[in-house]
Amino acid sequence: MVTFTQPGNYRVNVTYSQDGCNITEDFTISSIALPADNTTSSSMSAAKQASGDIQVKFKGSLAQTYIFTYTINNGPDQMITSTPSGEAIVLHSKGQVGTMVYRLKSIRFVNEEACPVAINNKEIIVNINPDCPTPGVVMLMDSILRGCTSDMGARRLSELNPVTVSNPPSDTRVTRLVSGTGIVIKEGNEVFMIRNSNALPKTLTLPANKTHIQGAIIYHHDHFYEGVENGKWIRVDND
Repeated sequence: MVTFTQPGNYRVNVTYSQDGCNITEDFTISSIALPADNTTSSSMSAAKQASGDIQVKFKGSLAQTYIFTYTINNGPDQMITSTPSGEAIVLHSKGQVGTMVYRLKSIRFVNEEACPVAINNKEIIVNINPDCPTPGVVMLMDSILRGCTSDMGARRLSELNPVTVSNPPSDTRVTRLVSGTGIVIKEGNEVFMIRNSNALPKTLTLPANKTHIQGAIIYHHDHFYEGVENGKWIRVDND
């Protein structure tokens, strides 16, 4: 299993030595273009893709037609036929946010003969973040609480299982309460802060306009932190 946690262009080479079944797979992982701000990006910042679908590419080792079978998130088998050059491209809509697992299951030649290789654990996890209007803002997007960053789009904040409420409110968009570290929720007339008792607090060097407040959530160096005791902070956004 290969996990990509940042958008960008990655090339995965897998070589089989039998019968022209060598394959090269190109996966393009994308994030949207974000408004410019004064945040300094690190050298590891991923390139932004302003438009266009995400390409998942399968390529056989020979210039001939192949049939690739794959699944997305353990869904039904899907097939795609390559061009005569041996290359097949799956176009994944950039507007479909979330986590998608593409799993290559089998390779056949155009005459339906199976490629005699075992394909095990051939999967890649692709995370796509939605558009992010303003870095530093926390908002509910598609029923998921997200924090907007300058580098990674709107990242999902730490979540546990959804809370079951005995008498859920009838107001729009509040029937699903999201529980997780550093998140404030309301149940009835009570407001709760969900804390992370297992995380190790760290001391941050903060500018004067970001003083410590216990229970607060701040945006600092492109991450979100919850203020805890003794002037320390616990990071609450996901990698």
